[in-house]
Order: sequence, then C-alpha cells, then structure tokens
Amino acid sequence: MNEQEKFDKLFCKYPHPVKSFYARPHVSRRQFFNIAGTGVTASWLASKLPATTVIHTTPVPMLNKAKKVIFILLAGAPSHTDTFDLKFLDGTTPTTFTPDTLNGVRFPTGLMPKLAASIGDFTIVRSLRAWALVHSLAQTWTQIGRNPAGVLGNVSPNIGSVVAIEKQAERTPSQVFPTFLALNSSGAAGPGYFPAEYAPFKVTPSTAGLRNTTNADGEARFKRAVGFPPPSRRSIARQRARRPADG
Repeated sequence: MNEQEKFDKLFCKYPHPVKSFYARPHVSRRQFFNIAGTGVTASWLASKLPATTVIHTTPVPMLNKAKKVIFILLAGAPSHTDTFDLKFLDGTTPTTFTPDTLNGVRFPTGLMPKLAASIGDFTIVRSLRAWALVHSLAQTWTQIGRNPAGVLGNVSPNIGSVVAIEKQAERTPSQVFPTFLALNSSGAAGPGYFPAEYAPFKVTPSTAGLRNTTNADGEARFKRAVGFPPPSRRSIARQRARRPADG
C-alpha cells in the first residue's frame, strides 16, 4: 500500500467536514466589482425611506436640579457579581454580605450598607458593554465615550470636561477650585479640544494638604512672577524692621 492509499484510507476513517480553501466558493475580481457597482448604483437610485416616527418632544420631563456630578472610575474595581450585579452562591459568597432584595434589586447590604440605605437615590445601569480588552484602553474609553485608538481619540474631551463647560455659567466668584476635580486620577483623560480651563484638576489627598495650591517661594514671589506691582520701598523697610535681630 503506497502513501496515497494510506492517506485515502485515513481520510475515509476520519472524514473532515470543512472544505479546503481551494474548494470553497469564491468571487473573482470582476464579480466583486460587479456586485459592488450594483449596490452603489442601487443606493443612489433608491429614494430615502421616510421616518416612521418623528419625536418632537421629550417624553420624560427634565427637572434640571442637578448641582454636582460625581463620576467614579474604579481602576482596580471589585467584581460586579459581588456588588451591583450580585450573584449569590451558597458556600462561596461570604455570609457577611447579607444579601437582600431592595426595590427589586438583589443587593449586598452587609458589604455596602450606606449605599443600601440610599438605593432609591441612584440608578444601576447594567446594559454597558465593553469593547476593549485592555484595561487602560477601556478606562479611557469610559471617560471620553469613544475609541481612544480612533481618529478623534487623542482630542476627545473627558466627560468631566463636558460637564464643566456646561456648568460654567453657574459658577460664582467665591468658587476657588475649578469645576472639574479629579481625585486620585493621575491618568485621567484631559480636556481634549476644549480650553485648558476645563481640564481635570488632579488632586491626590494627603495629610500635608493639597499640593500646588500655594507657591513654594511665598506669596510675594508668586505675585512678582505673575506681574503684580512690586512692593514699595516703605513696605520693604517695614518688613525688614519686623525681622528679629541677629544674635
């Protein structure tokens, strides 16, 4: 028995249902352009389909009472099946979670008791689908609402910058900090094509206070650097008179 007969016998014993690439249906270049040209011509000749329903008013009345927006991005987040999409499994889910049904939602009241007490004040959205497989890419995608690797990825503004520019008209002279504060978000997306004043003011909490809120060289030096009038000779002499004499 030669090699071809052995192969035929093996193939009959273990048939392969998938056709090889050269045995599959194919489209020649001429057929491809024929089909493509037909589709383009048909789309140009076809008239626009009328809209079935035209919505002129919003069915939900807008209260417009929001004063602040808190956007929490958990870069190292807990599992959603243990928190906002609880999946209780006997012997696996800790009993300290104390799961309970609140407003029709299965919720770990023992794990997040304060949120459980306020469950009627927020909405849980479970229809979000992540298209990115890399965490850093998905985190940026969540902030700008589009693919960061796309054409407009580098210039798309952070959702916080969008809120900041919308709330700019409501700011008062007594408000010191920018509208958009980003806590523990050193890698947060920027303002994109918006002006820099709507960029996230990135703050890392510390027992020493907020960094970059005071000048290290003192207020007088800062004012001279930004163009404030220099101190007069009289004020300089007064400051020297207040210094303690050298021992």
